[in-house]
Amino acid sequence: MDWTDKDPDIESNFYLLPHTACPAVLTENMFMDAKADCDFLLSPEGQQALIDLHVTGIKFYLAIR
Repeated sequence: MDWTDKDPDIESNFYLLPHTACPAVLTENMFMDAKADCDFLLSPEGQQALIDLHVTGIKFYLAIR
């Protein structure tokens, strides 16, 4: 259990995480509670920004520069 974010890690019960042999990461890509965030997430620029962030994170994790 990880209490650093003040919750009991309900995400630990996601089926995929304990039932796969490969690494798995779940990400939260902003919240859909503000129109500006929704507009950004639905825009080609916003989608590319998220792709770039995910690729950068994966490369960092794998120590690929």
